[in-house]
Amino acid sequence: MTGEDVGGAYTSVYWDLDTSGQKQGCGEDTNCNGVTGLSDTQLKSDLPAGFEPNIWKEKPGTNGGYPYLIDNPPPQ
Repeated sequence: MTGEDVGGAYTSVYWDLDTSGQKQGCGEDTNCNGVTGLSDTQLKSDLPAGFEPNIWKEKPGTNGGYPYLIDNPPPQ
């Protein structure tokens, strides 16, 4: 899961529904607004909303097609 905690509220938080097997993105009694589960296909098709293209990159042959941080690229 990745995202941002802004003043106690989550924004642009995503996780992979398919590979995690989790249907909920946060625990009980937790505000889950801004937490979104996406399918494997959705995560690999385009950068999710809130992912800045100057920070994140996505290429089909890199990192299994998942988004990655430009400044911390995955091994080739």
